[in-house]
Amino acid sequence: MDKLEQYLDQVCRGLAGSRSMRQHIRQELREHLRDAMAGHKAAGMSEEEALGRALADFGGPAEVRSELEATHGQRFFAVVIDKAIEWKERTMRAKWLWLSWAHLAFACVIVVEILLLTYTKIFLVPKLHKLIQDGWLPGATTDPELSWLLGLLAPLDWMARYATWIVLAAAALWALFEWRVRSENKSFMRLSALGTTAFALLVSVVLTTMAMLLLFFLGLPGGVILGPRVVNDLTANIDASVGALEQGIAQKDWEAIQHNAKRAAHSLETLAWLENQQNKSVFRPKWDKLWSNVQWAKQNMDEAQQAIAAKDANRLGAALDQFRQAYAPVRRWATRVQEGEPE
Repeated sequence: MDKLEQYLDQVCRGLAGSRSMRQHIRQELREHLRDAMAGHKAAGMSEEEALGRALADFGGPAEVRSELEATHGQRFFAVVIDKAIEWKERTMRAKWLWLSWAHLAFACVIVVEILLLTYTKIFLVPKLHKLIQDGWLPGATTDPELSWLLGLLAPLDWMARYATWIVLAAAALWALFEWRVRSENKSFMRLSALGTTAFALLVSVVLTTMAMLLLFFLGLPGGVILGPRVVNDLTANIDASVGALEQGIAQKDWEAIQHNAKRAAHSLETLAWLENQQNKSVFRPKWDKLWSNVQWAKQNMDEAQQAIAAKDANRLGAALDQFRQAYAPVRRWATRVQEGEPE
């Protein structure tokens, strides 16, 4: 504290009046500076930093001494009080700034969480239910250890159903709070309410996300089974892509031809990859006989893509003829599977 005493020596040196008066002035100044230091230390500063900030806020020794000399014998204590009030106002402004930022931060978190839950309810949950309904996630309905996770999504339905009433109730409670509460801790009470709301919404986001991820990943079968739904989607996409490709040839639209050839090739690759990745398919015996046809069709589609890149119409036509010949047995088999006929 030597720096503080040196500052007080510089301020009080040369002041007129009795020694007891100078000692009194010195003590008053010391008290106010220590109060300022305590405020800065509470804000996280070290003792030395707090002392430096308090001295800087209070003013230079010469400036303070001149003010004391101008008012000595008239309103010395008014000068001290003015300094204290000035410091207090700066402290209050800083407090207001940080409290305002804390309120804004919590409000932003709440808005983001509400938007995330809204997006999940409108876009993600319906897609998940559609996957379950179409049989892509059989474990979600057959596994008792997973089926309860669907219950974690129920609160979203309730919140969506009563969203208007929830908003109105929250607004009414907020208005009642602002109208009736007059406590000096009102700002902290408001901050606590925002924090509690943000935490509750965070729990909802975490539980909803966890439920969806578990239902999706654990609901998948042990291996992706080549079932009727998969066969239907992939072969339908191949048919649509090849049909659009032929229309592009008639219109000589090479960009559309290339795009649809890539789509057909991708579906063929997916069909081959799915069967190659697992051994549980109920269609495996027949599929083994058609494996060479799929590979042949894929090679012809690759050849077609090369012809498209070279814009060689004759080469493209020959590749498509070969593709149709290779793909026809696979398409007939897929049609029987979709219609539930024996292989």
